Amino acid sequence: MATIGLRSISKVFPGGSIALDQVDLDVADGELMVLVGPSGCGKSTLLRIIAGLEEPTSGTLYLDDTDATNLTPQQRQVAMVFQNFALYPHMTAAGNIGFPLRASGLPPDERDELVVESAAALGLQELLGRWPNQMSGGQRQRVAMGRALVRDPQLLLLDEPLSNLDSGLRSELRAEISSTIRSSGITTVYVTHDQTEALTLADRIAVMRGGCIEDIGTPGRVYDKPATMFVASFLGTPRINLLEAWVWNTVDSHVSLRIGEQTIALPWQDPRARQLAHYHGERVVVGIRAEALLSAAEPVADCTLRGQVQYLEHHGHESLAFVDIGAVGIEVDLAPPPRTPPATKLKQFRQRPLTAMRGVWKRVSGTKPEEPETTQATSTAGRHQKRKAGLVMRLPPRTNVTRGSTINVVIRRELLHFFDSRGDRIDTGFR
Repeated sequence: MATIGLRSISKVFPGGSIALDQVDLDVADGELMVLVGPSGCGKSTLLRIIAGLEEPTSGTLYLDDTDATNLTPQQRQVAMVFQNFALYPHMTAAGNIGFPLRASGLPPDERDELVVESAAALGLQELLGRWPNQMSGGQRQRVAMGRALVRDPQLLLLDEPLSNLDSGLRSELRAEISSTIRSSGITTVYVTHDQTEALTLADRIAVMRGGCIEDIGTPGRVYDKPATMFVASFLGTPRINLLEAWVWNTVDSHVSLRIGEQTIALPWQDPRARQLAHYHGERVVVGIRAEALLSAAEPVADCTLRGQVQYLEHHGHESLAFVDIGAVGIEVDLAPPPRTPPATKLKQFRQRPLTAMRGVWKRVSGTKPEEPETTQATSTAGRHQKRKAGLVMRLPPRTNVTRGSTINVVIRRELLHFFDSRGDRIDTGFR
């Protein structure tokens, strides 16, 4: 098979539209890498550059440590599956699957044997004599997969292959695609905007926004420890609750987070509390996923928010409650954030005026810091908008909670996420 190495890949279209901006990515031999992100983030452009269908404006593409930037698609031994299937209407399923073999000059007997093997692996034996217009969408997608895999390519590239199918069929084909790819061991790059596909299929996920890779890692790591506020908001159903919070540090005791008019606390023993202490007197963003919230008859000290249920959604296996807790929520924009090199960030911090350090000084004196004037959130976190927050939480499918009732929402503090004003994760190290 093959490895892929992308080094400082940029793509600027005529007119100055930047599709990719200095992208670096490595895909290991036999790995299934999923590129996920909103429409227009550059994921399909990146895939086409790997395939040789687009030329990068700058940067280098390596296949097995060999510069392949100027190789043709044929020389790269790449197979690609498109969103629209791209089957030949005048050929049967067998003809479509065997077309790459016929084009390569393989003898008919060998070609027919490989076609039957490929069809059997995808459950297409009974469809080999059908024309494309006699097959369902899922069957046509299987034929497209068979045509891509029949010639044993070094790389398999899939560009949103399931987006035209209904949800039930997508779920079925996800399992088939995953099984087929893993049994073949082919190095695969899969493009999708569907987070469910990304989380269920990938060995690793690269989350893209605005032509850049925002985060990369295993599905579990990216979901549990998203690098930025955008990644946290993009992955997960229902979407993560992002709430504005003020930080107040009580040294050697706890760190309080004031959310609206209510307060929760992190004990000093929690390592994240020591990181949040550096933001004393400032605003941060708290990310709370639905699985981190529990309904309780009685409040639990330091980790309960009280609110009124605005409305309920019943989903059969569960209910979703939207609870008004009087907080300010954050709506993340899809535009890329302003990026500052680390050295510049350090210089900016060292040059912070005394008024910006007020929270740190007043922490020592023991008085509560003054709240700075509200600023426009559009300058931070890749541009975001403030809005009235409706806390989304999961409830049992048959619940006694009703619209308009007041409930206690207990927060599992170990599952909280914290982000600074730029939208970067607050985790380790001083900013």
